This record gives sequence, structure tokens and C-alpha cells, in this order.
Amino acid sequence: PVPINIRVNTLVETGRASVEDGFHGMPRKGGVRECVQARPGYVFSSEDYTAGELVTHAWSCLKMVGYSKLAEALNAGLDAHLALAGTMLGKSYEEMKALKALKDAIADSNRQAAKGANFGFGGGMAELTFTLRARSNKDLFTPCANGPSERDGVRGYEGMRPCILMDGMDLCGYTKITVYNDRICSPVCKACVEASKRLREFWFRQWPENNPQDGYFAKIKALIKYPGPSGSAEIVHHQSKRIRGGVEFCDGANGLFQGLLADAAKNAFCAIQRECVDKTCRVENSEHMTSKFAGGPSPLYGSRAIMLAHDETIAEHPESVAPEAATRVSELMMEALRFMCPELSKAVKAEPTIMRRLYKGAEPVYRNRSGELCKENDDGARLTIWEPKKKAA
Repeated sequence: PVPINIRVNTLVETGRASVEDGFHGMPRKGGVRECVQARPGYVFSSEDYTAGELVTHAWSCLKMVGYSKLAEALNAGLDAHLALAGTMLGKSYEEMKALKALKDAIADSNRQAAKGANFGFGGGMAELTFTLRARSNKDLFTPCANGPSERDGVRGYEGMRPCILMDGMDLCGYTKITVYNDRICSPVCKACVEASKRLREFWFRQWPENNPQDGYFAKIKALIKYPGPSGSAEIVHHQSKRIRGGVEFCDGANGLFQGLLADAAKNAFCAIQRECVDKTCRVENSEHMTSKFAGGPSPLYGSRAIMLAHDETIAEHPESVAPEAATRVSELMMEALRFMCPELSKAVKAEPTIMRRLYKGAEPVYRNRSGELCKENDDGARLTIWEPKKKAA
């Protein structure tokens, strides 16, 4: 077997890294990714920022507006999606935590809608665009007994359907519209658009730093109004000072925090790549990261950094050192984003996972010296290979 060698694309407009060969575009479902297997004696690792765009969006608001309720929530370790769902349902965060523990269906469905809002509305989307994109997202699935599709034995709709999640509708699309706010659109469920409009209002209430009057959106509109030296609207990224030109409102709102995360991911990938090939590297602590390997050689030496796709790093490690190597990748990724967003250091996470195939759903698995499952901080805990659960015949 030969190692994977992936060709990279030119950076996309937001500054994100992407790759050729179809790797980045592989569907998450259907077992396609799992066809890619590590060489004998090696395993893959995958590290992805946890809610990375929420972190960079919150930090952008801190810098541009002067405050951020989202930053406060993330630094406090709160589930931002659950907090927004609580606002939608008129319940406190503690009440929502209790309902989540009970696996309450209403709390769960509204949290799913809130998750879409937190990741979608920060880029300036209005309710119609949000609805259309949410329903086309094949990574999502909305359970509904009358739905036309089925996933893992559950009936429902592909994508996210706000009318079902928020209002408990038993069918999506009772009434469809083809014009909204004088704009011609694809046929879309009227109830979904109305639910999305309320969802956007809840989002502004939960995170007021984004408001269009004097918040993040107002700051972006002001930047778009005044062209830069190139004669077109320009956005300057806070830390890297990289300039993105030719932007309109949504490009500016989304590209600012998305580009910040992209810059952190690229910086991390460069550091990872160096430690994979430079045996003279010594691991050092910094103000942003205290390493488990400080003072010694990098456990990454001999590994291969295969791919950076947006903010996910995939690498191949000798199996004997994979737990330590994957942990070091995680450290370098967190250090890079903490450098970019120091006021949100507490919120920055990038959990390590190791696997024999490129499973999208892989999670961190730790075992103690007796081989029993344990938590990351338990005595003797060591990262181990994640395997998918076998489905019952």
C-alpha cells in the first residue's frame, strides 16, 4: 500500500483550504469515506474545531462591537444551541439541561433548530435563504411520521424543516409559496419560512451583539458602504490582516469569522507538518497552550499530515504512537485558535480521534490501564482507536 498524497486547491475566497481528488467532497453518508483505509501499521486521526465558527464569530463581535453574549456563554462552558432553544421555549438554561437529560422531544427538536440558527444567521442570511439551505442540507434529518424519507428506520424529511421542529407540524409543505417579500423563489413551505423568521428574531434576542442597529451587522454594513483602495468593498481580517475584496453584506458577515478560523487552521497545519518531518523540533509551552509533551521531542515525528479541509486536519500515524501524536495535533490546533482569539481561550476545543478508516462520526475514546472505558482526565487514561458500533442483524 502507498501513502495518500492529496493535491490541494488554491485557497478559496474566504481563505479556507480545500483539496482536490474528491476527498473533501466525499458524502458523509453511504460508507464512501470508510473505503479509505490506513496502511498496515498505521491509523488515521481526525481533529476538528468544536463550534469553531461560533468562537471566531463571538471574538469578531468582541473586537467590533465591544461585547458578546455568545462569548460569555462559550467561555462559561454553556451549550449555545441549548441556550437559544431555551429562549425559544421561554425556559431557563437549567430547565433546558434537565429536559435534555430526560431526552425531551420538544427540547431536542428546538435545540436542533437553534443549532442551525447559530451557524446560519451569523453570516447574514434572512429567513428565506435560511429555509432553503436548511432543507437542502443532506447531513441533517428531521424526524416526522408522515415524511417521505427514511433514515435508520425513522420516517422524516431530508434536511432541516423548521415548521416541524419548532411548531410540531405533522407534514411540511401544507402551503407552498413561490414569492416572498417580492422575491421569486423555488416552491417552499410557507410555515417553514414563517418559523425561520421567528427563529431569526429569537437569535437576535439571544445574541444582541449582532443587531442591525449598532451591532455586528451594522458594523459590516458600514464596511461594505465604503470601498477600500481597490475600489470595491474590502474586509480586513482581525489577526492575519489578510484582505478580502469584492464583498457584499453576506460575504462580509460570514467571511470575517470564517476567514479567522481558516487562518488559525492553516497556521496549525503548518506547525503540524513541521513536527511530522523535523526531528529537531522540541515541544514548548506557550501562553496559549501547556503541552503534555513539553521539553521533549514531538510525538508527531514520523507521522504524515495528509489533509486540511476547511478546519479539519486528517493525519496518518504509526499505530504505536498514534494516541500521543493525535493528542499533539489537537494541542497545536487549539494553540493556533487561542492565539487568534485569546479572549475565548476557555472555549477553544479540538478533540483528537483515531481510527483505521476515515469515519466521519468518530469520537474520542479513552481507556485506562485495565483496558476499560474511562474519561480523558481519569488516571491512566489513553486515547484509543474508535470503531463504529455494529448494527444488529
